[in-house]
Amino acid sequence: MSENSQPSGPKKPIKTGPKNILESVNKQYLIDGHLHVQSARCTPLPFVWGHMGPVASWQIGRGVLNFFSWAGSWFHNTLRMGHIGNNSTFVIAEKAVEQNALVKNDSDKYGNIVHGPIIALPMDMSFAHYDGYKGEKIYKDVTEEGKEDCYQYHRRKWTTNYASNIKTGITKRKEIWVTEPGPDGRPVNRKKTVTFYEVLVKNKMVRGEKFVSVAPPEDAEEGDEIMDENVERETEEVENTVFNNWNLQVKHTEMAAVRYPFQIVPTHHIEPRRYIGLNDGNENYSDQISKIATTSNAGIFVGIKMYCSQGYQPKDPKIKFLKDLSYYNECASKEIPIMCHHSPDGAFTHEREFYYYNLEAPSVTNANVETRKNKPWLDFFQENFVHPKSWDLVLSQVNNLKLCLAHFGGGVWKYHNPKPGFFDFLKSPPRPWQKDWVSTLIKMLKNDSYVNFFTDLSYFDYSDNGDALVEELIKPANKKLLDKIIFGTDWYMLEGADSYNDFTKEAKKYIDKITKKINQGKEKKDPDYIDVWQNFTFINPMRFYGFDNLDKLKNLKSGIRAKFRTHIREKEIREKAIKVEIKRSIEENFKKMESAAEKYTRIMERRNITQ
Repeated sequence: MSENSQPSGPKKPIKTGPKNILESVNKQYLIDGHLHVQSARCTPLPFVWGHMGPVASWQIGRGVLNFFSWAGSWFHNTLRMGHIGNNSTFVIAEKAVEQNALVKNDSDKYGNIVHGPIIALPMDMSFAHYDGYKGEKIYKDVTEEGKEDCYQYHRRKWTTNYASNIKTGITKRKEIWVTEPGPDGRPVNRKKTVTFYEVLVKNKMVRGEKFVSVAPPEDAEEGDEIMDENVERETEEVENTVFNNWNLQVKHTEMAAVRYPFQIVPTHHIEPRRYIGLNDGNENYSDQISKIATTSNAGIFVGIKMYCSQGYQPKDPKIKFLKDLSYYNECASKEIPIMCHHSPDGAFTHEREFYYYNLEAPSVTNANVETRKNKPWLDFFQENFVHPKSWDLVLSQVNNLKLCLAHFGGGVWKYHNPKPGFFDFLKSPPRPWQKDWVSTLIKMLKNDSYVNFFTDLSYFDYSDNGDALVEELIKPANKKLLDKIIFGTDWYMLEGADSYNDFTKEAKKYIDKITKKINQGKEKKDPDYIDVWQNFTFINPMRFYGFDNLDKLKNLKSGIRAKFRTHIREKEIREKAIKVEIKRSIEENFKKMESAAEKYTRIMERRNITQ
């Protein structure tokens, strides 16, 4: 533990006797600090299409996607993730417990693991598009009373009209069909002669308004009503049946946390745009914070999940409670940890490009159009929405905030101190944000003021970047980082590349290399010996998530009991034998967490004595 990192410790002293001390020596705890159980059915299809590359325009339906995920999983590992995601959130949580048990039962590799909670991170993707700033969901619920669920979506994209005019310029006039409101407000087809500039700017094509229809439908006439892909469209019948909205995901997550108490420990995803204008009767963000367990509040959630790359900045000028930092100050005052996705890849919004043309370059010029292929929009988005410096704006003013930026940079590690290669001249030069991503993050982790700032190693590519990680963490100047990194798997996202157990084994192999290199000439019994695996899988996640605090553990237990009563009639829980098992597990696993807190306290006391 670095001298500037002070553990919060339990609020109440833990009484221990010689027996407890002896027992705790052989007990091992392995906390997976980053894992997913949300169903893929929770993802709106326009978001999915935006991640499908060249086949995005096909707009493949949910049923077809699910079939190919199932069929392909028999032939290629890459599709295993989609196959698992086809299940409900509750079923995926059960699979997570099974996968985690394979690790805990491997005593030869990991020792005597008596308990290991897995932190489940839900995903609220309802507002992950530019119109989220208006408080609008990707899927608008247009269900009529007494009928089956029905959703409507607006899909924004560059049209053929845009591409064809890159070379013709912005002044050439052209007769096109446009979609405009008719007398009754419904969209109708009209012919109009416009310049490209008028299409792009005056008609606000890139600002999210209803805009041009590149070609009229066959036998269309002026005044005909038209609904094209750039206007609202209703989802297919199968999507209305299969799609899982946010409330259902939360319900299933709570049920999983009840069914597997202190094994599945969820965070609560707070998507700030859900609380703009309190749309659809939602509560405000403070009401959501009240659902999280703290030292003074009962709740089933252990912290908060955020995902800025879904389309909002950490200190977003368009969202008042982020801009004025009131949200972060409330989290800091209550010691609520925030876990945020933090790599250039992942489940980013499918409309990243439009943020640039709305926020950074609203007055589109010919030069902007000509250079669109150079992706200035990508630089703008990564630097302002995701890069660690965007979070520095928050931490510099709320420096006691408990924050973990996940993935330790992810894929950008290949740009961090790269070794020269013979074929480097064939590669595209890295962008500025790729070059300094990891170094900026390391600098922030070493900042003495950011005591509660962490990163994690979920979905870390050890095969490509494991040696570079070891090389970085054995540097004496980076010793503080050993107190700031949390182990995580990012299951089931990693299933396309690795199994849960294989990923964990690979992680331990490289982390043990760090332990061996920094402890040369020392024995485990030496007071200054550092067990890095223990730091990453136990000490650091205990401190970050507040498991070292008995008051918080008790309130988490109360929150589980309360949701047990809420969901007791659900089919996954209502059987008598299951209810008996849940009650027993709550008590047994709570005692294991108490024991973990005791061990944590002893380790920290011993470290403080030796410093």
